Amino acid sequence: MWLLPPDFPEDAFDLPPGTWALPWYADERRIDALMRLLVAGEARIREWLPLPWAAVEDMGDDGTVRHGAALVVQAPAALDPAVLVEKARALPWPYIFWRSSRPAPEGSGAWIERELKRVVLSEVHRGLSDPEHPLARLHVDRLSLQRLASMVADPIELLEIAEAALLHRLEHAHDGLRREDYEHSVRLAAGRRLAEHLLRIPPLRRQQALVVIRRGGRGQEERGDFRLTAHLIQDVGLGLLVGEDLALGPLARSMADPIVAAGM
Repeated sequence: MWLLPPDFPEDAFDLPPGTWALPWYADERRIDALMRLLVAGEARIREWLPLPWAAVEDMGDDGTVRHGAALVVQAPAALDPAVLVEKARALPWPYIFWRSSRPAPEGSGAWIERELKRVVLSEVHRGLSDPEHPLARLHVDRLSLQRLASMVADPIELLEIAEAALLHRLEHAHDGLRREDYEHSVRLAAGRRLAEHLLRIPPLRRQQALVVIRRGGRGQEERGDFRLTAHLIQDVGLGLLVGEDLALGPLARSMADPIVAAGM
């Protein structure tokens, strides 16, 4: 997260205490990065501790918790989210973040984009626009953050793609440092991240997943095969099954951009 300015405010976020769903597709590295971002920018969170669900079931609802501590719970896939939230709310922790291997109920995971993304974008823009930025002479303020924001909802992924795009442009600085050059790097970096998601899909299903994404979330195969492919796309965070339909996320939709596709 080196794109964030060194004076990133410790009260940049205003996330109320509560029980918050984490992305179902996030691995341990992504969860760690998200929690470090919260520790850096939410003054009421100073540390976080991971806990398996079995330990949560054995915890009582009395006692006190050290100020600033947050809990990250790994929930079993079969666990009803309503049961988890009810149990979590009875614990004496002001902040409980939970994740499952399947999507949370509709809307409960939207807080990451709503509460964090706007702030992250604003702070990265502020940092890159600083005339005293160490790389100011390379016109890093031209990095196309708004273009990237339209392709990525997750603030951690946004930061990582932005960093990759900036490094790509600086590596090819001799080819130009215009705004359109920086935008080209953003689109290529987004394509490379999209490819990373797709590589998590089993090889035997990867081509079918590509077809479904290229068709805007629609498939040509039998309904059962389509649902299997759609579930795999959902599992890697590129879409969300809503009933019988697959709603593609912004990164997957960006495959229609030929430069994004070229980066894959």
